[in-house]
Amino acid sequence: MTDSSQLFDVLGALTLGGLLGAIGQGLRVIAGLKKMNDDSQAADASSEDLFSAARLATSLMIGFVAGVATTLSLGPAKLMSVDPSGSAQILLGVIVAGYVGSDVIEAFTRNLASVPAPKIDASLFARTGAVSLPATPPSLPPPVSSTPSLPAAPGRSVAFRGPMSTFGGPHDPGVGPNEGLALLQESDIPAYPGLFLPQQPPGTTGLARRLDPDAFYIACRWNYDDTPKAHLRKIEVSVVNPSTGAAERAQPVDWGPNENTGRIADLSPGLAHKLGLSTNQNCVVVVPLPESAAPAAPPAPVTHLKVLKTDEIREIFGRFAYEESAPRGAIKITDDWARDNIVTVQIETLAHLVAKGEIACNKAIAEPLRAAIAEIAARDLLDRILKWDGCHVPRHKSWNPTRDLSAHSWGLAFDINARWNAYGADPAPKGSVGSVVELVAIFESFGFAWGGYFRPDSARDGMHFEFCRRPSPGGQIV
Repeated sequence: MTDSSQLFDVLGALTLGGLLGAIGQGLRVIAGLKKMNDDSQAADASSEDLFSAARLATSLMIGFVAGVATTLSLGPAKLMSVDPSGSAQILLGVIVAGYVGSDVIEAFTRNLASVPAPKIDASLFARTGAVSLPATPPSLPPPVSSTPSLPAAPGRSVAFRGPMSTFGGPHDPGVGPNEGLALLQESDIPAYPGLFLPQQPPGTTGLARRLDPDAFYIACRWNYDDTPKAHLRKIEVSVVNPSTGAAERAQPVDWGPNENTGRIADLSPGLAHKLGLSTNQNCVVVVPLPESAAPAAPPAPVTHLKVLKTDEIREIFGRFAYEESAPRGAIKITDDWARDNIVTVQIETLAHLVAKGEIACNKAIAEPLRAAIAEIAARDLLDRILKWDGCHVPRHKSWNPTRDLSAHSWGLAFDINARWNAYGADPAPKGSVGSVVELVAIFESFGFAWGGYFRPDSARDGMHFEFCRRPSPGGQIV
C-alpha cells in the first residue's frame, strides 16, 4: 500500500469518526430542543426566542471534534475494520463519545499533553475545611439550555464549582439515625414547611433522616466567618448543572461533605434529580453574601410601593380552581377564570425579547404595563431590559408546592433580567449589566412594586415587578 493511499485511509477514518461524533451530539441536541420547548412554554416565552443556530452549529462541531479525538485514540485502522460485530461496537462507541462531547475532548487533550487531571483548588477551603469565599468568583460556562445560568456578581455573591453527592432522608445509609443538622434544629421545623417529613422515621431521632428527600436542600463546607449560620438559615443558594444550564434554588441545612471526599456539596436527592446530576458530577453553587460582605442594594425610599397580600389578590382579582401540574411547583387553572381575566397585550418595543411583543397578562395591568414600557422607551432606557422572563406563569411562590400561589398565577407580576438579579441575592447595582435600578421609579409610577425592596419582609427579588394597585368600584385602577 502506498503512502498516499494510507493517508487517504486515515483521513477517511477521521472524517467518519467526526461524522459519527456529530451524530452523537445531534442526538443530545434533539433532547435539548425538547427540554427547551418545555421550558419555553413554562416561562411564557417562544421557543424561537431561545433557539440559537450558532449554538447548534457549535454543538455539532464539538461532536465532530470528539469523534475525531476518539478515532485517534482508538487508532484509525480500528474504525475501518471489516469485522461487522467489532465495527458495530466501535461505531457505537464513537457516537457515544460525540454525545458526551467536550469531556472527551478535554480527556484527549490531557492525555496528549500528559497533563494530570485538575484537582479542586485548595484555596477554596479554610483550615477547618469550610468553603473560603474568594473576592472574585470563577467564571461559569454559558448555559446550553433556555434555563438561565446564575453567575455570581463580584462583591455580592460567590460561586463554587466541583463534584457533588446526595444526602438526607429516611433511607440514606450515609447518615446516622441520630445525626442532626448543623444549621437547623427540631424547633425550626415549623419555619421550613416542606423541608421535613411530617413524622420522624421509625428508629431514628436525627433531623438528617427526617429531611424530605424530594425537597431542595444543600450542605456545603460553609465558612461561618463569611457566611454566618444566621445568614445561611434565611437565604436560598442557587445550584446549577454546568453541563445543561439547569438551575434551582436550595435551602442550606448542614455542613459538609467531608473534605476527604473531594466533593464541594451534598444535594438532596430530589434536587440532584431535577438538575440531572449524579454523584461526582460537577455542579456550581452560587451563595449570596450578607450585607456586611457586599455593597448594599439601592436604599428603599420611605414611600416605596408594597405588594398586595395573596389573600388580598384573591379578593380583588378573583379566585380560581386549579390543580398541581408539571414541572414541580407549577399549577393548572381548571375553570374559566383565565379566559375571563388573562389577555394578550402587544408591546412592539419588546418584540426583540418576546415573540411579536405579545405578553399574556391580567387585563388589569395591560394598559399600565404598556404605558410604563412606553415611558421607559421615551427616556431612552429600553436597552436596560435585556431579557423578558415571563408574566402569566401559574405556579407557587419560588416554584415550591408548599407555599401559596405567586402573583404570576394571576398575571399581575413580571420578571425581567433574571440572570443578573437572582432571587435572594442583592439586585445588580446601577450601571452594571442587567441592572433594573433605573427603571424602578418608572414602574412604580404606574403601580408596579419592585421585588428588590422586599427585604426585610422576605428575600429580595430584583427581577420581579408586581402590580399592587386596586380597582375602584367603577373598575378604574387607583
